[in-house]
Amino acid sequence: MAESHKIDITNPVPTTGTVWLGEELGLSVKDYETLKCYLTSRIKYAFNKTTFRAIHYDEIDRQLLGSIELKGKDKGRARSNQVGRTAKITDVNLALGQAQIDTAVTALLDMLVPTDKMYEPFGNAEQQSAALAVTSELNKSADKFCHINEYYKVFSDALRYDLGGCEVSWTKVIGSQLSSDSLSGDPIIVPNSLIFQGNRIKALDMRNTFYDLTVAPEKVSTNGSYAGYVDILGISQLNELVDSQEINIDYVEDSWNPVNGLINYNFRPELRTPATSEKDAEHQNLDTLFGVDGSPDKAVYLITLYIKLRGNRFNLTSDAGQQVWKFYLIGERIVGAKRLDNVHGRLPIVLTSATCDSLGDCMISYSETLIPMQNFASYLINAKQRGYKKQLYGLTFYDKNKIDMRQVLNATSDNQFENAYIPVDVSDGGSVGQFVQSFNDAPDTSGTMPDLSAVVDIMQTLLPT
Repeated sequence: MAESHKIDITNPVPTTGTVWLGEELGLSVKDYETLKCYLTSRIKYAFNKTTFRAIHYDEIDRQLLGSIELKGKDKGRARSNQVGRTAKITDVNLALGQAQIDTAVTALLDMLVPTDKMYEPFGNAEQQSAALAVTSELNKSADKFCHINEYYKVFSDALRYDLGGCEVSWTKVIGSQLSSDSLSGDPIIVPNSLIFQGNRIKALDMRNTFYDLTVAPEKVSTNGSYAGYVDILGISQLNELVDSQEINIDYVEDSWNPVNGLINYNFRPELRTPATSEKDAEHQNLDTLFGVDGSPDKAVYLITLYIKLRGNRFNLTSDAGQQVWKFYLIGERIVGAKRLDNVHGRLPIVLTSATCDSLGDCMISYSETLIPMQNFASYLINAKQRGYKKQLYGLTFYDKNKIDMRQVLNATSDNQFENAYIPVDVSDGGSVGQFVQSFNDAPDTSGTMPDLSAVVDIMQTLLPT
């Protein structure tokens, strides 16, 4: 890539001349501004809905993953437990819903991948040889890029949020390779060699994935006009993309302060189980860790956008037909562009819902169906714990005219207490049991464990595994 064609992202976009988006892809300032407005308007519109969904996902995760804010004495007990001072019981939120989802995802993967090979050939007799060749390459990619791990994340998100997705891209792995000299036969290291290339599947973070809202999620790759996501990167990771020629910018120094003004990154909540304070259950704001308060690291929000457009409209190409393009943006600045020559002509982002029906976004996820059962199970176990505490710390009354507790109550040392005795006056008949009354309002929790088992059975009905 010609060095002079790279963008210096630390400087503003030029007002005259050519703006280079790739090695041989340059636009006039007017065409660049028109393209930028076209892309950013769609990103902003779609990402508003993404942010709305992210708030809802936070609510699901706090309940599903067992986060609970303890107060009063339970808060003190939890802190004593954490430092190893005691082993006291506190209220809990049993993560039974997440356990049920994990089991369901494992069952799905067992059905889809019943053997040690991720993909298996399928076709008639004439297509068998081609199917075997394609499957062999796919299995190499699956092993190299750990497809099964990414599928697990996609299925888990689909059950938890009713929306999951992945990006499918042809990826080249470049690095140093050990070889031998053709003349001497001595081992040599060959830098910048193609080590491997194949289909890479990347599970998407649904809190930061946006797509064309005019189509259902499962139709985005075929009928949608655009889809994309935002990643949070460090400066070194950004420069690695420069090396791999994914983005068309000069190397960036650590002193650069990135501008991430187009959209806000939706962070996951910082959950604690249990949360011993309100602060523990809040988001961890990474803006305080990257680029603020003297931190040496900087956060770059890199937007990846796939979009179908007519290249001649922006002078990207002379072709008047619809094409699939991949763009990179930092803030509102386009820092890379590439036309995708896929045969299928689809967007390489695939989204799925666990329940694809006419309800669409109004359909509740499996996790929302399981959470009420999880809450009830948590209530049962907490009631049983409180019942045990009531039995241990009940209220006892005694007749002080018949039972003399002064010797015990006035004991000033352990020795005196150990050797103390309690006089009981039974001169007028009766027994000690008649002079002592204990009161305890502990609930009957003998049926708690069978009830818990029944709740688990109901959850199995809601999401069979």
